[in-house]
Amino acid sequence: MAKNYIILFIALIATLFSCSENNYITIEEAPEIEFSSLNTINREKYSFTNKVSNQNVSIINSVEKTGFHFYNSFKFKTEDIGVLVGGTGLRARVTQDGGGSWQEFRFSKFANTFHSVAFSGHTFFIVGESKYIFKSKDLGKNWSVYNSEFLFEDKNSLSKTDFYKIRFLDHKIGFIAGERNNKPVILKTNNGGKSWEIFNNSEALKNSEAITDFHISSGEELRIVTSRGEYFVTKNGGSNWGLILKTVALNSIAFKNANRGFVGGVNGTLLYTHNAGKNWNKIAVPENPNITDITFTNKKALITTSKSFSKNRAEFVYEIDENRKKVSPFLTKTDKDVLFIGDSYAIDTLENKIFILDRNNLYKTPGK
Repeated sequence: MAKNYIILFIALIATLFSCSENNYITIEEAPEIEFSSLNTINREKYSFTNKVSNQNVSIINSVEKTGFHFYNSFKFKTEDIGVLVGGTGLRARVTQDGGGSWQEFRFSKFANTFHSVAFSGHTFFIVGESKYIFKSKDLGKNWSVYNSEFLFEDKNSLSKTDFYKIRFLDHKIGFIAGERNNKPVILKTNNGGKSWEIFNNSEALKNSEAITDFHISSGEELRIVTSRGEYFVTKNGGSNWGLILKTVALNSIAFKNANRGFVGGVNGTLLYTHNAGKNWNKIAVPENPNITDITFTNKKALITTSKSFSKNRAEFVYEIDENRKKVSPFLTKTDKDVLFIGDSYAIDTLENKIFILDRNNLYKTPGK
């Protein structure tokens, strides 16, 4: 009899574990999603010279007549395989040949947009203005979604969920952050995105607002910035949060190591710390644009910026010499056929390449 109970118990645990990993459904099973796969977009190669470095810059994706339809973020797994997300109607574009051609997908008939994409192994995940976490294991041939609403006690079909960032520490541990009903929310996975759980926000964040970006130090240590201008840190899985900084609305955060990092926000706010946030130095940025994304190369930091209603900016990407705290343009041009449109929300590095996204174009250039 005891043996039978043990067998039943093991079967129950296995069933529960299986269920936790199979909360994804196909997009055809999600009634709110209106999926369409658009024609492959083939690009003519175009490049220009970066005046700063005298190096070649390739335009590997373009959107004509953007209006409200433009892209917010991207991620490349290799120089050939990349995903571009944003648009109106939850749009994504996937390339397998370094931007020579793109397959476009749309998941909504409304104006909601995707905000972030990340790879875990060969699988990529996309989040945005939707309660769903979108996943594809085969570069867009098949899609499934995870309904995050099932994670909350007050399950409500009318709740408003916006996820602004997804990042993975490794092939197992990842986080998603944003807001739900105007309150900060963080989700965590320990199994490469097979299942998700609510990461403890504790009482410290209850009066805050949207989490706009974060840096993962470990599975238990997270650094977040918010639309209220707060920079919080937890070192124990969210049980306790320390408020390190309060300033204007923040959009971005990047740390090179435990001590050295930047936070960026509206009106040209760019702050640097060399001692984990005990002290901050303000760094002046030309034109006081919104600092929208920050990344590191081996020797420098790079920032990209947004300045609304600017039709052709002379420059929008800057490099920072961390030793002298000097800001200088990273990308400029003389080619009149290339327009630097005002909004830029993403910059990233891959090996010795730098990718930059503005309202119209996705650029690729060698790192210095």
